[in-house]
Amino acid sequence: MIVVSSSTAEPLGKLIAQRIGCDHSVVSRKRFPDGELYVRIEGELKGETTILVGGTRGDQDFIETLLLLEAAQGKHPEEIIAVLPYFGYARQHMRYLPGEPISSSVVERAILEYASSIFCVEVHDEGAIAPFRNRVHNIKVSRPFAEYISKLKVDYVISPDDGGSDRADAIAKIIGCRSLSLEKKRIDDTHVSIDHPEVELRGKRAVLVDDIISSGGTIVTASQILLSEGMSWVSVAAVHGLFINQSAERILKSVSDLAVSNTIMTPYSKIDVSGTITSNILEELE
Repeated sequence: MIVVSSSTAEPLGKLIAQRIGCDHSVVSRKRFPDGELYVRIEGELKGETTILVGGTRGDQDFIETLLLLEAAQGKHPEEIIAVLPYFGYARQHMRYLPGEPISSSVVERAILEYASSIFCVEVHDEGAIAPFRNRVHNIKVSRPFAEYISKLKVDYVISPDDGGSDRADAIAKIIGCRSLSLEKKRIDDTHVSIDHPEVELRGKRAVLVDDIISSGGTIVTASQILLSEGMSWVSVAAVHGLFINQSAERILKSVSDLAVSNTIMTPYSKIDVSGTITSNILEELE
């Protein structure tokens, strides 16, 4: 077994290789004068199960991952397993208006041309993987999040909306505390209004958990409401930290702690999900 990683996914790929106890292949990269990317996998893959950990956050990430998949296939591995720590383009999983692409399907079809299966972490909407459910696996990372949050001594694990209630419930159950879900109404791309259940919040400690932090508008609004209700301490934990337009700095003005996983490497990637990813892959291979 050998692990190959795209450039943005390399730190996580190396951790996965360490946990498996296998090699992490060296990849050479350069840019042609016209800006196009060149990649070359240096290690031997022939007859090996190859785990390709690839980024899909943006266009450049996606192109590099596809180039590496084709390069890996050309080295005749036994099979290729694709790991997408953050599944980009998953938000567009249906045609909302005529003429739109189903972007998640484009990503999946392109990758499954080379890979036997895909493992992704906490995809934004499971509808994105429904058409390929037998080959695309959605990894839940409640346990590593619970291990981190348990050290914070919180009274509540809170989801900022109903869509994340299962995540909050699962983490709270492991920790042994209560979970809540707030009611979010989106005003526009960066503004939301939020209501909370009628429970005692004064003097309590809470962590807000979400799948993605993008602009941070939801998290900032939710944390400010909780603090205005008398909570003594509020922190934030999210699976994927995109942090558009320096939103991390804005969030930290409202909360006491900010943590995301290492699906996307950021200064706030305090939660390692490599163990959960590895165990899911090895379980599927048994």
